[in-house]
Amino acid sequence: MTAAADHMGRFLMVAIGGLLLVVGVIAAIIARDLLNKIQQTTRQIQELVDEETTQALEVGTMNEVGELRQAVNAYGEKLKALTFASRSHPR
Repeated sequence: MTAAADHMGRFLMVAIGGLLLVVGVIAAIIARDLLNKIQQTTRQIQELVDEETTQALEVGTMNEVGELRQAVNAYGEKLKALTFASRSHPR
């Protein structure tokens, strides 16, 4: 009886360990993707500030990152309009 309980205990430990490993790998992949999107958005903001880009960010899924990218695109359009207006009406 105790041998069966020991076997079941080991099986549960291995199964839970495997499940934790899979969840950890999935979480790492999601975190890496999120960080890449944030870094790309940060680069785009810097390029907008430096007036080095006119390309809009791909918004993608409307989650927090999508909303951030949409706001960056809107801000970039506003900066471009202000820059154009100041160049067309020099003081």
